[in-house]
Amino acid sequence: MKKILKIIMALMCCIALVGCGEVSTQNKFKNVSNLYETEELSIENLGDIEFQIPKIFKDDTSENREWIYYYYNDLLFAESCKEENNFTNESFSGNSDSYINGMIQNNDGKILNVEIIELEIGKAIKSSIEETVNEKRYILHSIAFIYNKNIYNIGFMNEKTSNVDYSKDFEKLIQTITIKDDYANEKIEIETETVEVKTEEEKTKENKPTSSTTIGQRNALRSAKNYLSMMAFSYSGLVEQLEFEQYSHDDAVYAADNCGADWNKQAAKSAKNYLEMMPFSREELISQLEFEGFSHEEAVYGAEANGY
Repeated sequence: MKKILKIIMALMCCIALVGCGEVSTQNKFKNVSNLYETEELSIENLGDIEFQIPKIFKDDTSENREWIYYYYNDLLFAESCKEENNFTNESFSGNSDSYINGMIQNNDGKILNVEIIELEIGKAIKSSIEETVNEKRYILHSIAFIYNKNIYNIGFMNEKTSNVDYSKDFEKLIQTITIKDDYANEKIEIETETVEVKTEEEKTKENKPTSSTTIGQRNALRSAKNYLSMMAFSYSGLVEQLEFEQYSHDDAVYAADNCGADWNKQAAKSAKNYLEMMPFSREELISQLEFEGFSHEEAVYGAEANGY
């Protein structure tokens, strides 16, 4: 869990590191905010989905890469949609603990609530956490999910000391999340067929004899493939991650040996992820990949695959 979803965690950190410095400390409302009933609403389009937000949010906005920020009194509202072909919604929502623990790990965070909810797009991770940003405590309400090979993050954030509670507004926002009409019918049919095919494949695999392997090896292998479907790992990094999940060293090694990963390609994916987050020189990037457990040759391959 300590390494999973590094990209998503970094993106969620952008809410704090980029947005919070511009939020006003003035309060217009007290106690429970009810903007979805008192203000005019506007339809917001994001990737293949849409939802409604109070129109007044659009009076003060800014953008940073895939993130869009809206500032309203002491509230920061942020949304993002980022393409990511390695994730599935099932594997993402199935690792909600890893996702949330990663969010709070570096900001003295505290989990207030986490649950998996069902939306029209499928499962989503809904959470409320308390964290420290620039020596102040903030409350972050967020929802994250995968749809049509995109990662979506939507969040409300304001200071803990604020006398305004925006949780009701956030619940109202979640209720408005839907698939765009242009995509709804076609996407739902395609995704339903895909799930059915995968289910049959899984059933076939489950029926195959497994007497030559132990249950620990089989579960470690499943975990390894699940992790690799979401992000890049080096061989040693994957073994370490599985050991962190309490698999034995032998089971973790078995999983890494039999997961079918191309470690050069994993290094290239990891390098790409790092370069999307921040600039690296060639030597810094190679050094970072080696720190993640890639061999020097794999790290060089990863850097060169991304233009260095």
